[in-house]
Amino acid sequence: MIIKNKSHMIILIIICLGIGIIFIANSYSLKKGDKYFDNGEYNKALQIYNKHKNLNEDNLIKKAKCDINIGNYDEALISLNLAEDKLANQKENEKLATVYSNKIVCFYQKCNYTDVITTSNMYFNIETNPYLNMSVENMSINSYIKLNKFDECIEAIKTFIPKYSENQFKPHLIELNDMLFSSYFMKGDYNNALKTNDILLKYDPDNIQFYIGRSVVFSKIYGKQYAFNYLNSLKSQFKNNSTLENFINSYK
Repeated sequence: MIIKNKSHMIILIIICLGIGIIFIANSYSLKKGDKYFDNGEYNKALQIYNKHKNLNEDNLIKKAKCDINIGNYDEALISLNLAEDKLANQKENEKLATVYSNKIVCFYQKCNYTDVITTSNMYFNIETNPYLNMSVENMSINSYIKLNKFDECIEAIKTFIPKYSENQFKPHLIELNDMLFSSYFMKGDYNNALKTNDILLKYDPDNIQFYIGRSVVFSKIYGKQYAFNYLNSLKSQFKNNSTLENFINSYK
């Protein structure tokens, strides 16, 4: 009986040692994968991550980012969906926001613009950091434009703009107002396009593109001759500007 118990104990010890060795080997392997990830060696990192089953949410997110960086968007979405499932019952909004933002990148690259908008709305419900929101806002806005949903696009931009102060986020405010201008223009709302153009010129009065955009609106409202005369009036402000000259010639 004692011998039998000893043999059972030895077997148990061997099993425990084996499990411990496997655990240590797996941990070492994942750390190696993480190091490749941190160094931007995404293919090498993927080779390691793909060998492991039941990755935790952190490794799934890293695996997804590797796939995104090499253009494997479908594979990335599989990992991100698994990570989202693991986070479903946890209060890990920061990680969930990371999952959503990466899903948005995948959907955008795959031209799944409806999914971009849906996932963006989920993202905005939990992420309030303006520095993280800007790229998602841009993809969301461009998705509305791609779908010709100009009214929804305009409303979305109007909710984004008040979040940013001019002192800290002037470049992004210019970007948002530029997209608002484009949305109004494509919708055919030329009066509001001009009002938005006024804001752009206030932000950046030396940007020739904003004046050219204004001339295009003038051509729609008043005709090409009016736009031509307007651009000619800018020659003293933008001397020897090839972009201005090219647009003047296009109205001749």
